[in-house]
Amino acid sequence: MSQIALPLDWPDDDNATGFVIDESNKSAVRHLDHWSLWPVRVSLLTGPRKSGRSTLARLFARKSGGRVIDDADTVEEEMLFHAWNEAQADHRPLLLNARAR
Repeated sequence: MSQIALPLDWPDDDNATGFVIDESNKSAVRHLDHWSLWPVRVSLLTGPRKSGRSTLARLFARKSGGRVIDDADTVEEEMLFHAWNEAQADHRPLLLNARAR
């Protein structure tokens, strides 16, 4: 018996095939697409579980070359402080991805 490999992975292209942009996430996508206009190099993406935050964050990292901290609401404050400072010093965007409570 052999098993068929299913192509279950993140999209390889930058056009986010399979990621649907609609009214619920349009402003977040627009904000992340214009990261170079952020007054500071850090932004926070929040939402409930299964809302597409992680997919959007990974697409953002691939397109911008930035860094993503998943579950930022559970990360040590000192680590976030250092990541914030690195983002400013390196001029590299940082996206904090956290679950809305």
